[in-house]
Amino acid sequence: HPRCEMEVPRASDRETQEARGFQSEQLTQYVHMASALMSLYALSEPSRIVPHSEAILERLHRVEDVLPKYQTVTTQLFDVLKVNTMGEIVPTVRSLLNCS
Repeated sequence: HPRCEMEVPRASDRETQEARGFQSEQLTQYVHMASALMSLYALSEPSRIVPHSEAILERLHRVEDVLPKYQTVTTQLFDVLKVNTMGEIVPTVRSLLNCS
């Protein structure tokens, strides 16, 4: 019985070069990103980028959970103490405690 062959379209040389150029450009971007992350995280091994990123995201999620409470307290402190910055809170409280 006759063999069934399917004709597979072949990429032209131009298309192949464009694909390689895209892959090369993409690889270059990944290398730059990895290098920037290693520098940002102060890492010496690229294999540590993902675990370090996961740990940071986990911490950020915990901060997200408690941040609204701190924002409320901070706003109340600003109002009660008549201050405008976080740096003014402790000196103002110390000053108030020393005067009483």
